[in-house]
Amino acid sequence: MKEVESAMVAPRNTRQRVMELDGLRGIAALWVVLYHLWGAIGKRDVDWVPSSVSEFLNAGWLGVDIFFVLSGFVITHSVANMTITPIFVPKFIIRRSIRIDPPYWAAIGLAIVFMVLKNTFFPSESVTLPSFKEVAAHIFYLQDLLGYGNISSVFWTLCLEFQFYVIFAIFYHLYSSFGLPARRRYSFFLLLGGIALCGLSPVLRFSAFDLPVSGTIFPYAYEFILGVIAYHCANGIVSYKYLVAGVVLTVGITAIFKPFFFGVVPAVTLLVIFMATEWRGISFLKIPSIQWLGKISYSLYLTHAVVGWVTISLLSNLAKNFDAHVITAGIFCAGLVVSVIFSFFFYQLIEKPSLLISQKLKNRKIFYEVGGA
Repeated sequence: MKEVESAMVAPRNTRQRVMELDGLRGIAALWVVLYHLWGAIGKRDVDWVPSSVSEFLNAGWLGVDIFFVLSGFVITHSVANMTITPIFVPKFIIRRSIRIDPPYWAAIGLAIVFMVLKNTFFPSESVTLPSFKEVAAHIFYLQDLLGYGNISSVFWTLCLEFQFYVIFAIFYHLYSSFGLPARRRYSFFLLLGGIALCGLSPVLRFSAFDLPVSGTIFPYAYEFILGVIAYHCANGIVSYKYLVAGVVLTVGITAIFKPFFFGVVPAVTLLVIFMATEWRGISFLKIPSIQWLGKISYSLYLTHAVVGWVTISLLSNLAKNFDAHVITAGIFCAGLVVSVIFSFFFYQLIEKPSLLISQKLKNRKIFYEVGGA
């Protein structure tokens, strides 16, 4: 019981910023990009691609699972060692919104612009433009909860991220408002409840069971929870045996419904976190190019499904009478290069300014009072 007395203890050994996690985020984003671009190039002959490569690219959507685990860890790290004020919840949400909203809203606008261009120049392949209600729902991360679907195929994950922010902030604020004796009681039950969700959540995700309301975080909650527990383990607050129990539970439950690797990806993410925080780190993830990819990963994730897909579609249309393997490979690489270059400028012009504002607000005492909890 003592090892989970308080989740508000100051971090013991986690560095101010774990560089390896930035690198891992970049790799996860790249994997998702490759997955979507592979889907775009699939209209051409790709039977010559080795099956192992094809399977790896088809599994790229699992990069999202890496994001969710990292989010649980990083968000916990961002508020640890802070005294929480009475207005913590709205201020936390505002700061997170300033960080993620402007790039997200710009990506919504970008997707709509490309839809208009497609209807203008390719009327035979025209698409229905989103209504005002659909756009408004996207702005507030409600499109899946309201059953509208997504303007871009990657936006659904932002809805789950925002739900996590709200739930995390409320629980963190309520927990911090208790006195130390109450924290000692509630910490253990919160931990057990989290581990129980690690068993239930994969069932909701992978089984045929449908929740009454679609688009909620619950089928993916186990990955955020594992990230939160991992943070407390890395800082000596919670024993690793609880994290291991959660991992074994999720991997075992997932394996009942899906191939084994579905559950392994979150587990490997946790292993990377462990190696980065408890050992000397992972040199590969600190390579400048990987770090750079991590820096632009959010912009890359937001824009690639539109920019990369359009690039491949246009080039495939131009080269529809040329089936050479080298041309197909060239079109795929072009989609990747254009996606990365575009995301860099998107980061510089839109994401970076919002990130700087968010960091400034974090340092202002109207948001938090830094000190022991």
